[in-house]
Amino acid sequence: MREKIPEHALILNHMFVDGNKRTAVEMIKSFMNKAEIPINKKDTDLMNIATQVAINQISDITIIANKIIE
Repeated sequence: MREKIPEHALILNHMFVDGNKRTAVEMIKSFMNKAEIPINKKDTDLMNIATQVAINQISDITIIANKIIE
C-alpha cells in the first residue's frame, strides 16, 4: 500500500544523502499540478508533513494524503 504514494517511499527509502523531504515535496507539487489538483499548502506546510512521515509520526497513507490536500 505504501508504494502507491511515491512521496512516502521517497522520504523513507533515502535515495539521497540529503534532500529526501525537499525532493518529495517537489514531487508532490509536480504531481498535483499535473493532475490539476489545487495546492492549498505552503512549502513549509508540505515540509512539515514530509518531516512527520520521515520520523514516523504519521505513516497511514490516507492520513498523509488528507493532510496534503486539506
